[in-house]
Amino acid sequence: MKRTICLILGFLLALSPPARAQDVLPPAPEADRATVQTFNAIVYYWSDAQNRLEAIPREIRVAQDKTRTEALLNALLEDPPGENLQNLVSPLPDDTELLSLEESRGVVTVNLSAEFLQLTEPEEQYIARIAIVNTLTATPDIHHVIVLVDGHENGVLDLPVGVWEQQSVNYSADWEALSAEFAALHAPENSEYDQFIQRSAVLYFSSSAGDYLLPEVRGGIRFSPNNYARDLVRELIIGPADRGAMRIVLPVDAVFEEPPTLEQGDEGLILTIPLPNDFYESLDAYNIDEKQAFASIVLTIFSFIPGLDYVRFRYAGNIVESAGDLGFEQGRMRRRDFESMVGQNITLYARGERPGTLSRIVRTVSQQAATRPRTMLRALISVTADNERVFPHGTVNEDIIGIAVEGDQALVNVSAQFQMLMQGISMENERLLIYAIINTLTELPSVKRVRFYVAGEEVDSLGGHLYMRGVFLRNTGMVRD
Repeated sequence: MKRTICLILGFLLALSPPARAQDVLPPAPEADRATVQTFNAIVYYWSDAQNRLEAIPREIRVAQDKTRTEALLNALLEDPPGENLQNLVSPLPDDTELLSLEESRGVVTVNLSAEFLQLTEPEEQYIARIAIVNTLTATPDIHHVIVLVDGHENGVLDLPVGVWEQQSVNYSADWEALSAEFAALHAPENSEYDQFIQRSAVLYFSSSAGDYLLPEVRGGIRFSPNNYARDLVRELIIGPADRGAMRIVLPVDAVFEEPPTLEQGDEGLILTIPLPNDFYESLDAYNIDEKQAFASIVLTIFSFIPGLDYVRFRYAGNIVESAGDLGFEQGRMRRRDFESMVGQNITLYARGERPGTLSRIVRTVSQQAATRPRTMLRALISVTADNERVFPHGTVNEDIIGIAVEGDQALVNVSAQFQMLMQGISMENERLLIYAIINTLTELPSVKRVRFYVAGEEVDSLGGHLYMRGVFLRNTGMVRD
């Protein structure tokens, strides 16, 4: 008898969905809501005892109005808590604040307050940069980091540092190489050294849909110390490496014959870039947005050249005072004038080519919206091509009553009207829809599980085929790219 019962229980367990888990039932969200989250990370602090940077595991608390990256940087800006960490301190000055953050395609641009410059020794600033870069790139989705101070690239030893990836905490050899490079560039009579530097830089190109700019890291660029701007513009003209994900922002046949000039004025260091005589005609010929063209140059240059206060452009002998619908007093453009144009890619899961499969598709949204579950589901609902669509005809954004993330699970409350739309759906299409939602939401780093409600209540099924009570886990087995 016991053997029979065990066989029956085993059979029933085998029939249960493989990507499901059970948990305590939380209340359904009646509107979108954010909750305080925590995650584990590695933060690099300075050890007075060891005279080096130390990687310290931390639990990071994410406030409702912050992103994980912002919370991680704020943890680095403060000394670590705990008696056992008394010999560790933040390598940044006490009053340093995070002014702004740009995060897109694995590239993070950190903009710190001017208090960072209380580190008066170049080597101290170098160490602080390593701490920032290593703390951020220790997380799975961040691969490259730029550090700005009050909107400016500050450089190290008056040299541009470009974009960094994970660095060795045993930095002595790299510091000595940078110091030797500085000495060589200031000794032109020494023929042993070529007069160029090699760096990785971030270039900005248009998204495939043309609605945002996106960063692309390009390594191994040779720069002439007197022509950083010319060399960066040249790389922009070459265009993006990934032509499927991004579009050109400058005409491929553009010729910037006159070199850019640097001028120290009463209001700071100004870079003036002369434009080709056929610049605007070429933009029209290549269907390039005028504002994006100027924005790509400004964002790229400010992310690399140290000490710049303004960039301006000269066309047909006159200073350019507008870019699309933006106006600029005396033509002076800054990085922050265009930062809102930088978007972030999100990954959605839509109907695949093969029956019963899902495929990844990418959409570009604003950086602020990219971390919101609502944004992801709204984008998924907007996928209406028959060969990709997973939501039933007639679905509207309001059919998602509320979404909340609690712990590691997303709570999705749909309307009774949406359940009505699901009636008559096939088993395959119901399964595709449910796991398209689950796989899309679990692209968010804080979400591991998804629970569904209808008008505030758990139900047995949405379309009559899948059992919907409990929580669902990500299903990668359905994905075919």
